Amino acid sequence: MWVISTDLAWSRSLSDGLTLSGVNFRAPADSWRTTAAFADLVQVSGNKGKVTIETCNFGYVHDDPINIHGTYLVMTTKNGNTATSSYKHNETAGFPQLYPSDEVALVDRSTMLDTGWQSKVVSVDGPDERSHNRSLTDITVTFDRDLPEDAQINNVAADNLTHQPEVVVRDNHFESIPTRGLLVTTRGKVLIEDNVFDNMWISSIYISGDSNSWLESSMSRDITIRGNTFIRPSYYAGNPMPTIWFDPTADGNDPAQAEHHNVTIENNTFPIGQASILTAKNVADTTFSNNMNRKYDASSSLTTTASLETMPVGSSTTLKVTDQGTQGSRTLFTLQGSRNITFSDNAHDAGLNRVVRTNNSDDATVNAEDSLVVNGDHPADANNSVRWVLSDPSLASISEEGVLQALAAGTVAVRPIYDTGNGIIVGDPVAVTITESGNDVPTNPIDAIRPTQDSWTDGDALVVRSASNTSLWARSTPPNNLQAVRNVSLAQGESVTVRMEGKTQDFYEEVGMLLYADDDNYIASQRKHNNGRPTITVVTERNASPEESRKVSGPDAQAIWLRLSRGDQGMQASWSQDGATFQDIGSPVNIPAIADAGRVVLMATGHRGSNQNPPTYRFSDLKVGDRGVALVGGQAPDAAQVAWAEESLEEVDREASGRNANLSSAVVEVQISVPPMLIFLDKRHLWACWIHRLQSSRSLRWLLPMVQWFVRGSTGLGSNRQKPGRSPCRLLVASM
Repeated sequence: MWVISTDLAWSRSLSDGLTLSGVNFRAPADSWRTTAAFADLVQVSGNKGKVTIETCNFGYVHDDPINIHGTYLVMTTKNGNTATSSYKHNETAGFPQLYPSDEVALVDRSTMLDTGWQSKVVSVDGPDERSHNRSLTDITVTFDRDLPEDAQINNVAADNLTHQPEVVVRDNHFESIPTRGLLVTTRGKVLIEDNVFDNMWISSIYISGDSNSWLESSMSRDITIRGNTFIRPSYYAGNPMPTIWFDPTADGNDPAQAEHHNVTIENNTFPIGQASILTAKNVADTTFSNNMNRKYDASSSLTTTASLETMPVGSSTTLKVTDQGTQGSRTLFTLQGSRNITFSDNAHDAGLNRVVRTNNSDDATVNAEDSLVVNGDHPADANNSVRWVLSDPSLASISEEGVLQALAAGTVAVRPIYDTGNGIIVGDPVAVTITESGNDVPTNPIDAIRPTQDSWTDGDALVVRSASNTSLWARSTPPNNLQAVRNVSLAQGESVTVRMEGKTQDFYEEVGMLLYADDDNYIASQRKHNNGRPTITVVTERNASPEESRKVSGPDAQAIWLRLSRGDQGMQASWSQDGATFQDIGSPVNIPAIADAGRVVLMATGHRGSNQNPPTYRFSDLKVGDRGVALVGGQAPDAAQVAWAEESLEEVDREASGRNANLSSAVVEVQISVPPMLIFLDKRHLWACWIHRLQSSRSLRWLLPMVQWFVRGSTGLGSNRQKPGRSPCRLLVASM
């Protein structure tokens, strides 16, 4: 059934029960139309019984697809057991809202809570279709008990307790809506389950309760939001809105006066962009659990590039994945005037700001899982973990940071494996050709931290170009291309020494050797230019708090040796002009945490950005104690490296084929080289829902093995949405 309307598509008021099943609320694909209605698609007001909306398709409408609510009548006069109430919104009038035998409660309009008074309707005198010579907005009601003396005119509203439906919204598809997806306010039980909300511009689910504007009732007492998928939600006028929003019109600053109660949000998937997941105002007794909170761009296809695609043996190239996601700045969860809220067993992608922000809430009753911070700031690293798999580990090695070292002639394919925090995506490979001639192969490959192409080998030395306008100091922009020597750290009683050639050139340039835990925790011995007053300085930083009191005047010599020695008193820095006689630089630095966790790192950074020819510095003769650590030498891959690559390939095969076939409703994530699609998958059916127009006809080579391995029985592909009447399927963004 297709429904197209120039106004409200389907309106139902003051009736008993409603079922909509398999209705297509959108313009037919083969018509010239683009929208199905200029107002709400389904408007249900003042119903009782059970409202069920299932396996329907809502899309491209000018207003909300579904709005289910009652109506508050504001009391304007009272006399004993009789009161006159009014419709206060200019679009509501002309029919009675109450009938004899209906149960009615009075609601305080400032708090949206019941006053405690309830009564049964005895008689009604009010507007109907035959009342053309009287007010269409006023209704006079006689109750079976007197109205309370403290009920103030215009401050209370009548709410029909009899017309509070139970609501089930299940297995529907909502797509490209400029407003909200689903609005529902009722005291009856609400189940919102297994729906897809794709591209709602405001909130996907909006639960209000409003006695001041639209006068749509009522408060919620039992809501379950389960198994839904919310795709690229909430980007209204450039200001992202909450995906799920509890937004009553009450003041909302007293958690003891929460309007909505008993909310369960579980087993949902949130592929979001710059949007928050939940904003809850005046909510109590709520559980948010077992949800998968993902970045929408985390499912993007991986584009891998190599700085060099042809290179000789002994050289290196840096591989980069260009779409590792963005840093999320939006707070995921916001609570106002709420209490008894629990977050548990949820999975969060990297890059999401994992914060619960509270305002006038009972913080003592907010129970957040370890991965969330209450009223802090917790933006997880946007660069999701990337692993690399080589087609032939005998031809090349690769570091965690993507620095590929050529070992032998041939062509090697490198494939990224992208860990979003909730699963893996396998990227397309990039091929690198290695030729015969070149330098020897490093025995201790260098791990470039935030790698660039600004380092190379020269004989047995490592040459590093100074990074511009960067510094490790405090919260400065950290430098690229820190060169970490693999598998080299310092044990108690050991020292590390390196020869460096080159004097600092300008500004606050700094070049030297560090024991490095991270950007905010390190011990550095370095040449420092100090804006024209060169020194050899020991810079220490603990939790982004720097200190540099240990220093000596900088020598004129081009080449010096730097040393860090770990002793009982801490880390002692020293320097030498001949590599034999060393002079201490101040007193030892005693920071055991850095000494234990630190790696040996070589760094050149801080030259003025206007310099078009940044200086280079040459590091060589690296030693730990008396043992030389070659920066360049010759070595084939070891057995552990080969085993790691083979194991990773097997893991990719397992994950791409799907290891969860024993589940009754299983979900498998794979990388497929086609435009974005949604995959509905259970043991018997596979359905695909395209998000965008077809943009490519590249191979389905990653999808087909999954289908062959996983699907038992009939298989079909749909072009628009999950087909009505099929068994419920779980939804997953398989490729973006």
